[in-house]
Amino acid sequence: KEAVKAFQKALEEEPENLDVRGYIIGLSLKSGDWPEVVNQHLQCADTFISWGDWESAADRYHEILRLEKIVQAGGSGGLPGDMDELRATIARVKPDVCLKLGRYYLHRQNHDQAVSYLRTSLELWPGRWEAHQALGQLYFELLMDREAIDQLQEVSRLAPNEAASAYELLGHIFARRDSARPGHPGVWFRLASELYVKRQEPEAAVQALLRGVEAEPGNSEVLYALSDLYKSLGRFAEAEEYEARGDRARTDGTDEPQPEPLFGSSAGEPNPFDDLFGPVESNPPMKTKVHEFVQNLDNDNVDWTKATLKEDGYLWTSAGDRLTDVQYAFKTSLNPNDFLVGDDRTGKFDAD
Repeated sequence: KEAVKAFQKALEEEPENLDVRGYIIGLSLKSGDWPEVVNQHLQCADTFISWGDWESAADRYHEILRLEKIVQAGGSGGLPGDMDELRATIARVKPDVCLKLGRYYLHRQNHDQAVSYLRTSLELWPGRWEAHQALGQLYFELLMDREAIDQLQEVSRLAPNEAASAYELLGHIFARRDSARPGHPGVWFRLASELYVKRQEPEAAVQALLRGVEAEPGNSEVLYALSDLYKSLGRFAEAEEYEARGDRARTDGTDEPQPEPLFGSSAGEPNPFDDLFGPVESNPPMKTKVHEFVQNLDNDNVDWTKATLKEDGYLWTSAGDRLTDVQYAFKTSLNPNDFLVGDDRTGKFDAD
């Protein structure tokens, strides 16, 4: 213990000395001080990350996950309770370690490894928005739009103030969808920009709106938002340019009205059921019918978390209520334009 204390004292002067940390790890393995072993591996990983060496950091994370096997193979420790303490120590850090490994493999484009670690992280720590964000990015890269939307919605629900990147990804998803069914990607980039402004990241806010303009050049709301942002930054020439473009979009009729959230989102932020309001609301007759349909639903009696899809194509809740095709579309991120809207809550919909 005295030797460990001496090495820890040395780290106060030179915290990035990995040789010293290695000595502490070796001594702590012999004494069975598992929290210290894990802590030193994590500190080494942080040091590698600060150096930009993610591969070496990942090796340290793997070392933590393999620690029980390493100890058993080496015969370290002597007390019966040691292994239980070791397992408990690993369990405390495993969700975060798996998240970091998932991000590492995502960066390396190793999607199979990434999804495995990210799902494990969520199983061990449900509701971790960072894991949902990484999974959303992963599914986006794999062109699995429905799965990506589900994950990105969770980011918005769990951490609305951290959802800027999620909103940008949603914008990219809708921008690449079938042009015959526009998803109003601009609104997502505008929401991302607003969050960047709140976080005092003006350049990121500008870039988000520029992506919105690129995705939806005729969206006057995005053009005006970019103009206002440039004005606030004192970039008046650019502000005038985009204000003029917004005016032209409205005058030329190229502008499309911004969609309204179907389920009444507050403060202009989408809620978990608003992911596809763009495709629905791009069709005015469909918009009216869907609004009327949704307003008449008794949603308080629907337990969405316990709903399951049966063979007849309907969504059923644990209470035995059969939900409609359009509700199933909202829940599973399918395109509601693929479903015909009717008045019968428990029947198939007929075309008008």
